[in-house]
Amino acid sequence: MLKTLSNRFWQILTFAILILMSKFVKLSFVLGSYKAFFTVSQFIAPLAGIFLGISGMSTIFSIRILSNLFLNKTFSIISLYHIPTFFASLYMVSENRVLKAAIPLIAMFLFVMHPVGFNVAWYSFYWLVPFAFAFIVTESIFIKCLATTLTAHCVGTVLYIYTVPSDINFWTNLAQFVWFERLVFALGMTVCYEAFNLGSSYISSFFGKKLERFL
Repeated sequence: MLKTLSNRFWQILTFAILILMSKFVKLSFVLGSYKAFFTVSQFIAPLAGIFLGISGMSTIFSIRILSNLFLNKTFSIISLYHIPTFFASLYMVSENRVLKAAIPLIAMFLFVMHPVGFNVAWYSFYWLVPFAFAFIVTESIFIKCLATTLTAHCVGTVLYIYTVPSDINFWTNLAQFVWFERLVFALGMTVCYEAFNLGSSYISSFFGKKLERFL
């Protein structure tokens, strides 16, 4: 039991450090914002659920919020950008098909209910992908990552449209980039998954043995 707990501790710690470090590797601005960035952490954080379980990913989510509070000294709109990652991670790890399907479905409803979103309702059709794959069993990590990153996209989009002023032209122009952006994210997540899958067993084993020497 002690070995299991020590392995668990090092897994969560390693994951937290990787996410905190990777958030400083900026990829691009979140479109429409000059304060929020897409970072490498968007590749890693959604994988928390599959490696650490629901309790582990909840811990990681709390750490991200606390680190944001520590760095910014206040709870800002930027803090909301951690929420899509949490739901993406939940989607990836959950075996409840109804729950997985409900996330993009509710997001579609909320998006269409917004005055601007109503006029570009077709934009939400991207989220039919995670809705469909909630009921499809696949062993493909890439497909799972694609559905997961589109789940993050749907939650993030709903938060964005309700907190940041936008118009129909914004969403019309944005739509043409979404498919490429999410394919890149899915590919990045797949690479990170394979790398972390190979490294996690070695890291937990290494630190577990080191810890046992002192007990």
